[in-house]
Amino acid sequence: MTIHHAKLTIATIKTTEDMDRIQKRFIEPEFDRTQARLDAVRMLATMMEMQKKIIGLSSTAEPIVKMLELSTIHVKQETSKWLDEQVLLSCAIITIYDKEDYGWFIPLTEETLSEPKVPKDLAIVLKYAKEHGCSWVMFDQDCDEGEVDLPVYEWGTHGMN
Repeated sequence: MTIHHAKLTIATIKTTEDMDRIQKRFIEPEFDRTQARLDAVRMLATMMEMQKKIIGLSSTAEPIVKMLELSTIHVKQETSKWLDEQVLLSCAIITIYDKEDYGWFIPLTEETLSEPKVPKDLAIVLKYAKEHGCSWVMFDQDCDEGEVDLPVYEWGTHGMN
């Protein structure tokens, strides 16, 4: 039966349009941004619960937090590499959660805001977020530059490494 199905599929590819249609449907499924954002929100909620336990907040603490959503271009490319390294370290300088290959989530704690080893460009962003009442910063390579009063840095290549 599998062989018959394979022959039937091959027989229907007669034109380049057929090939494009098959390729888009089976080989390159369209990226579902809505699902990716829902997954990111679920991941953030889990991380926030973990963070509450780490800093000793009860589960009854205010469940709504403000998060600054920024493009990764608001940090230097060297800083993005530093952030990737921190995610992998068991004894990282500050708490950073990986947003898969798209960026990072950073909770704004007193330690994060006062750590002298944080790159200066990142420290500027963290201070900006805190001054605007945020508890988290989310960097995402797909975010627009936005209308924030923060520096923008040119990267040698587009996107994340």
